[in-house]
Amino acid sequence: MHFSLLREHVRNELGADPEELFDDFETSAFAAASLGQVHRAKLKGSEKRVAVKIQYPNIGRTIRDDFRNLRAASLPMRLSRDWDNMQAQFEEIRNMLDQETDYEQEAQNLRTARLLFAEDEGIIVPEVYPELSTKRILTMAYLDGVHLDAFLSSDPPQALRDAFGRKVVCSTFRVGFRGKMLYGDPHPGNYYFMRDGRLGLIDFGCCRHYNDQEMDYMDSVELAYCTSREAVYEAIVRATDLTSADDSRKEQLQLGVEYADWVWEPIQHNGPFDFADQAYFTRGAHIFSNLLKKRYTRSKPINTWLTRSVYGIRAILYRLGARIDFGEIYRAEARVTTSKN
Repeated sequence: MHFSLLREHVRNELGADPEELFDDFETSAFAAASLGQVHRAKLKGSEKRVAVKIQYPNIGRTIRDDFRNLRAASLPMRLSRDWDNMQAQFEEIRNMLDQETDYEQEAQNLRTARLLFAEDEGIIVPEVYPELSTKRILTMAYLDGVHLDAFLSSDPPQALRDAFGRKVVCSTFRVGFRGKMLYGDPHPGNYYFMRDGRLGLIDFGCCRHYNDQEMDYMDSVELAYCTSREAVYEAIVRATDLTSADDSRKEQLQLGVEYADWVWEPIQHNGPFDFADQAYFTRGAHIFSNLLKKRYTRSKPINTWLTRSVYGIRAILYRLGARIDFGEIYRAEARVTTSKN
């Protein structure tokens, strides 16, 4: 946005120009994405630095128009036996994007996540300033750190890579198990590697809140992997909304099991798992590629976000070259949730 447009937008949302609301408001954005841009500023009469996330005008309407066009373009597939399932996934994504344009919802997600971490755990979620936030503007504490590329360019020692890797995984499971939220956008731009060793988490717009049925579904998959291979196959049948009697779906079911085995491999591994192993990551990418090539996309809508999270987190761990006891972190976070329930 040109600054003159941004000033008008801020005035409409907060009732005054940025220069009146903040001290030292930077006119150039330091970050931008598809829904908005972010500016650094200082709170009025304070040395506290903040990040002011400002949504592009009318972006919500644009998204809704795009989805109407996409739905129209997909109508020729309505005779497919997967049409109902595809529409359910379609609605899931549309609802999530609607939520991403609601910065009040994101502010609540930030507050929920921030309360999940103790100060000494080295994981930080920025504080929200509600008096300077609306549905289209979000003001939060500025985190001073670097993204993954800059962190890796400093050639960090293995111990530091592993420490950050553990924090990435811990934050994911903590938000999921205790917060009952799926951090749905785990790409490198949403993590800050801070000089003091803390990991900063930002951008909680794409957060999927689990309902009780979805928590039960994920628990059932875990139970299956603790029981038998037959139980695993039954769990994948439920996950893909297939029927075990459908012979034409056997290849899809087999690929689904291969994918699930790949997901659970680091959890079931004894001791530190080497995420720097290119063969592991490549195998996962190959399995997912096969599922897409064969159009085996029938699945519970929640799996859209679980899959995005799984590949996003493992990609970060792969680039970090982290060697961590993934299963130990998973079990520790799951136990914390169980004890609190």
